[in-house]
Amino acid sequence: VTSDIFLTIYAGAPAAVTLTTPANNPQGEVLSPPFSWEAITGATNYNFVLASDPDFMNVIYDLETQNTDIQTGLLESETTYYWMVTGSNICGIGSSSEVFSFTTSAISCGQVTAADLPVDISDSGEVTITSQVNVNLQGLISDVRIDNLDIPHTWVGDLTVTLTSPEGTIITIFDRPGVPGSFYGCDGDNILANFYDTAPNSSDDFENACDGGTPSIGGDYQPIDAFSTLIGESAVGPWTLTVSDAFNQDGGELSNWDLTICTAVPEEVALFSSEDTFSDCMDQSVTFDILAGTGFTGETIDLSAENLPEGASVEFSMNPIAPGESATVTISGATVAGTFAIAIIGNDGTNMASLPIFLDLVGPPSPANLMAPANGATDTPTGLTLNWEDALDANSYTVTVASDPDFNNIIVSNTQVNASYPLSGLDYGTTYYWTVQTIGMCGSTEATEAFSFTTVPDVNVAVNPVQESACLTDELEFDIEVGPGFSTPLAVNYSTSTGEMLTVNYSVDPANVTPGSTITATVSGFASISTDLFELTFTFDDGTYTSETSAQIALEYAPGLPLQTFPANNASFMDPNITLLWDGTENAEEYLIEVSDSDLFENIVESATVSGTLYSLTNITEPGIYYWRVTALNGCGSSITSALTFAYTPNSTQDFDGRTVSIAPNPTSGELNIQLSEAVDYRVTVEIFSIDGKVIQSQFLDKGQNNIQLDLNDYASGVYLLKLTDGNARLTRRVIVQE
Repeated sequence: VTSDIFLTIYAGAPAAVTLTTPANNPQGEVLSPPFSWEAITGATNYNFVLASDPDFMNVIYDLETQNTDIQTGLLESETTYYWMVTGSNICGIGSSSEVFSFTTSAISCGQVTAADLPVDISDSGEVTITSQVNVNLQGLISDVRIDNLDIPHTWVGDLTVTLTSPEGTIITIFDRPGVPGSFYGCDGDNILANFYDTAPNSSDDFENACDGGTPSIGGDYQPIDAFSTLIGESAVGPWTLTVSDAFNQDGGELSNWDLTICTAVPEEVALFSSEDTFSDCMDQSVTFDILAGTGFTGETIDLSAENLPEGASVEFSMNPIAPGESATVTISGATVAGTFAIAIIGNDGTNMASLPIFLDLVGPPSPANLMAPANGATDTPTGLTLNWEDALDANSYTVTVASDPDFNNIIVSNTQVNASYPLSGLDYGTTYYWTVQTIGMCGSTEATEAFSFTTVPDVNVAVNPVQESACLTDELEFDIEVGPGFSTPLAVNYSTSTGEMLTVNYSVDPANVTPGSTITATVSGFASISTDLFELTFTFDDGTYTSETSAQIALEYAPGLPLQTFPANNASFMDPNITLLWDGTENAEEYLIEVSDSDLFENIVESATVSGTLYSLTNITEPGIYYWRVTALNGCGSSITSALTFAYTPNSTQDFDGRTVSIAPNPTSGELNIQLSEAVDYRVTVEIFSIDGKVIQSQFLDKGQNNIQLDLNDYASGVYLLKLTDGNARLTRRVIVQE
């Protein structure tokens, strides 16, 4: 059996270690600096020792590592520390490194509360929301914490929260508490907690802290990723808190979070402030903190301010201050508004630094400049809009309208953001007064000097009715209400839209109409109008005001003359059931049918009024000559035709080949029965002709039959001819089809 054996042979204990970072004796070191050294040949372990004294009597850290770097927790600010590293292996402990020292920087801390809250967390879909704060705290980060993280939300096991620094480093605060212990995580509601690296409860404690209380998770916890990861980064810039909701159905909001950051004071001859721009009312105090860098060489730094606004003074909570110390600055008493670039000066006798601060001081808003209606305006409409110019630094306006100059009778008082206000329903012929008061973030102005305007007097006129119809010979009456605001003398006249004349009579003297009265106009003479529809306008004029009112008139006309179509003049009938037909005429509402045995229509045999254009006679019993005429009627008159004649001769052709023929019904709505008194000896041809002589139906009545039925259902209403023929006889009769 052969085995390979690997031996590491050391020449002895390792040599002394060479330290690299931090360099020896730097000032203003961060509170948790990374420590590193060069690897030593033969060293398998390193002993790192950090103390607050050069004799290492007060050891802060004594750590063993196989690596060539190490990082401690937070150290005290403005403190000098000493450190060394010793290598070792199985042969023993090597020589200690040279002792290096460094001094930590002064610390400045600031807390920022998000201003974009609350942010809704929807219960629909997977949602990610963010909230952001901007930090202007100079120096390198030495500590970070989040306080008062308030998330009202159902089923908090859906939530993950991260913090992103301005340099893009992402710190996971917590990730779906209760997962993976439960697939859906903590089913409780609401989180209210603080997070910092030295908190008494770990991130694992947070993950398993779900209970049935409200909030479901609360207290102080360490984040999943240590905030110390951010040490050494710049704090200046946007910090973003991100909340992710993994499931729908449960929602809530991010209500609050406070970000506290501590930074090592830069070793510079400079003054620092977490903010450099302030906006406030000029009668308010502006307060901010400043920090002196540790680069000043004098023991004290005198503070002062330059370029203050007129009337303003500055106070410092401490003056002078030492390098690395802070002071609160208060600027107050400014008597003018505007934007000011001031300077906070620090001077230690040798070095001087200037911190620019920008103040935007807002005063009361400017007075409103009333625009329309102009002061003293007259004849304004009873509905109008008040307008004024936007005033500097105003965010709202109170507009007041009254009917008296002392504003005892206020009809409108409204506070709004727009620089206009609509009025409606004002009284005619009334003077109104209006003012506008401007309101801003920093106070309000007195109301402007009142403007006045006077509404137009009531010079309205109204005709009734506004629509009418008339025959050419009619008279129409119109009542006209006249507004009381006219002066006298007041005259009225008329005009038509066609420019044509009518006959118009008034109930009063048209040259002396009484304001506030109602007059009547009687109108006739419509035959002079050349169109079917026109407007009649009445115009009232008192020399100052002119008002008009109009009525629309539709003209109606007497009917035209009907055209008689059947029977033709001098027609002859042997059947008394005669149907009269005529063509309708325009505008006719009904027709009067008259039949007489005299041409002067002295004896009316039969008459009827119908709405259609045919009529079947029922009273023709005696043979003879008859006269008939048609009168078209409507509400505007009538038109009458001349008389046509027809003869009734019942014995001329009453049979067919010696047989009596009955045709019924006639007129018919569809079915027509032909009945002979005896059966025929020969085959008979039965034909229906249109009025223009075309055969439209042909059938046969066979020998030995005496009746036949014809179907005329598909024929249009009108006059048709029925013809019976055989070898010996012929019979033609008129048939009327009517629906």
